[in-house]
Amino acid sequence: LQRNGNGTNGGGSDSANSHNGKPSASTILTITKTSRPHDTSKVTSKQADTMPRKAWEQHSDEYDIQLDVGFIEQCTRRFDSGTPSPMPPAYSSGQHSPLLLPTTIADAVGQPESGSDLITMRLLADEQGRYGFNVKGGIDLSLPVQVSKVVPNTPADRCTPRVCEGDEVLMINGRDVHGLRHEQVVAMIRDCRHQSSGELLLTVRPKRSAPLLFEEEPLYQYYELMYRKHPDLAITEARKPANAPKNRYRDISPYDCTRVSLVNSLTGDYINANYVNMEIPGGVVNRYIATQGPLASTTTDFWRMVQQESSHLLVMLTTVMEAGRQKCHQYWPVTGDELQLGDGFSVRCLSEKPDETGSFVFREFVLRDKHEQRHIHHMQYLAWPDHCVPSDPNLFLEFTERVRAARNRTLLQEIEESLKQVRLLDADADDNGGLMSERKCAASNGATPEDETPVSTSVHQCISAANPPVIVHCSAGIGRTGVLILMDTALALMEAREPVYPLDIVRTMRDQRACMVQNVSQYRFVCECICAAYMKISRSSAAINDDDDP
Repeated sequence: LQRNGNGTNGGGSDSANSHNGKPSASTILTITKTSRPHDTSKVTSKQADTMPRKAWEQHSDEYDIQLDVGFIEQCTRRFDSGTPSPMPPAYSSGQHSPLLLPTTIADAVGQPESGSDLITMRLLADEQGRYGFNVKGGIDLSLPVQVSKVVPNTPADRCTPRVCEGDEVLMINGRDVHGLRHEQVVAMIRDCRHQSSGELLLTVRPKRSAPLLFEEEPLYQYYELMYRKHPDLAITEARKPANAPKNRYRDISPYDCTRVSLVNSLTGDYINANYVNMEIPGGVVNRYIATQGPLASTTTDFWRMVQQESSHLLVMLTTVMEAGRQKCHQYWPVTGDELQLGDGFSVRCLSEKPDETGSFVFREFVLRDKHEQRHIHHMQYLAWPDHCVPSDPNLFLEFTERVRAARNRTLLQEIEESLKQVRLLDADADDNGGLMSERKCAASNGATPEDETPVSTSVHQCISAANPPVIVHCSAGIGRTGVLILMDTALALMEAREPVYPLDIVRTMRDQRACMVQNVSQYRFVCECICAAYMKISRSSAAINDDDDP
């Protein structure tokens, strides 16, 4: 995303007063993007369900050019030379330090050759012996040799320019692959790992012209250089022996300072979940809890968290099973049944309704804790593909808009419930016959004890207390979860007529939960969603203006 005008970010007094208006074309700029297919983003593991495993682990296909092992890149590069603040930065601070890229990129050994559109890239096998891409085709298949898959966070994904799905492979270490069988091409690539340097020179014809590639890549290099985990925020509770089995993946853990601490759990206060608060100019704070998909052993803890945080809205961004692997335990009962969770603690499913496209499922639950009960709205997104990201941003944009509408409805319900529990006491008129500037809010049933005085607060403070978080999860609680929170935040900023800086939003989320928006494919996708939302708003505004014309 680029910024308009003089590069300011809308943090001045003029933008602060415009949050009730409609978005205008001057608030967001266009997104430069390619039409390349998105690469793998799915969290997978081969380890037993009883043991935590790594969320960044990848699995090979039939012709995978990599070893089947997992790792998480420890990245400590930052946006500026100073230490990032542990507090989430403001979106419109007026201080946007540019990310300094290296003057030379060692991974790129050649610009497009003179008079051609070919690119040669040097890939060095990582410590696991992986290059991180698959190929298809060969003379025996009557197809050109092409890159069929690029695994995120591997040398093929990180080199500049990056290897892309659909690139046609022409030479490997200077040898023409034309006329070779598929197995010969695969063997050539694998043999490079056994050389002393482990170096692979890959000459490809990209799907798009090289000048456009070089023009577009820096936008995503900024994302890739961002730290995944805040280097100054401790993660200790998740690594305690008693808590380790409660983590779905070994390398996805909550920061201590923002983790949700359970109060009434019989198994301890730990759950793999973080508070994520996103501030919108104009005094709005959208509150979330980002968490992993519950395990069978943590289902009761999950519902205890829902009850403790007074949440009314759950958003699920995965299916229970994907590609034959369990991504999330089914933590709710079938329609009409009740799941007993403990002494007087249960959840009942009242209804389950898919949308007309089969892409979403909406459920209604009742959560009971002894004599208290709460209605819960459950929204599940089903259309996320197994091995990549959605090809069409509009469907995910529609789902995000439905989540926003559901949150507004549940917030109004919560406010109504809160106002039933309070009464406003008119203050005595002052000497001029006017009312005091602040009314008092007290319990509606409530006679105040003689040794206490009523708590004085404003109506807005009473309403603010009724702002429960939306609980969002996928499998690891970082990738798709981060995409939804980023998209929801972007829509809120557009509604407030504020500029949208996706990198700043990612950094703000990662300052509250590590690794949010898991890979560059997801970042590209959410940028496309933001562009689609902006174009939708622009078309709507243009239609309104046309109707207003005489």
